[in-house]
Amino acid sequence: MRLALPSVLLSALLIAAGCSSVSPSGGPAGGSPDGPASGPSGGRSPVGSPVRPGSPGASVPAPIDSDGLQLLGPVPSSLLSRSGPLEPAGPYLARTVPQLLDRFRAAGGTLGCPADGCWQDAQVPAGTVLLGVRPATVACYLVRSITTAEQGSGLRVDLQLAWRCPAGHGSSARMPAMLIGLPADAVTGPVEVRVSLKPGTPFATVGTATLQR
Repeated sequence: MRLALPSVLLSALLIAAGCSSVSPSGGPAGGSPDGPASGPSGGRSPVGSPVRPGSPGASVPAPIDSDGLQLLGPVPSSLLSRSGPLEPAGPYLARTVPQLLDRFRAAGGTLGCPADGCWQDAQVPAGTVLLGVRPATVACYLVRSITTAEQGSGLRVDLQLAWRCPAGHGSSARMPAMLIGLPADAVTGPVEVRVSLKPGTPFATVGTATLQR
């Protein structure tokens, strides 16, 4: 019996040592049952959204439905509104919205403005010449890019459109005229407007506008 006592004591010590290596939660000591702890973001850095016209980093807001709009070319341009007259198509140039609407009226036809008025959502910066044009007949086209180019004594403005409506959905709704802002010091001659209705297709001239002095 005396010889067995040290063996019993040794066994008790080994059992106690084994129990100290288990955490109270039942998992391995020094870690949670689910593995290494993660930080509040789960170890991933947040991905930022690209800055586009209308974002806090841009000086001129763009309409809500022109998300992804690209403004290209040597002459800065801004899409200020697309809630203008339904007809005529334009293009026309003026220094203020009322003057531009007078140009549309003088060309004939009914304006067909929205209930709250044409281009009432536009925020026009100082020193801007306004270009009004309806680039397509139906509202299912969305402007994807506005590209400017200097040509001779004037400018060229290319509007790249893309079809956005599913088949048979709103395809008969008419498109209102867009309001585009150009820097006044860059408009020294005629402005030609061209439109491509689908990416990859050639641009066709809508018309040429001149600013009345």
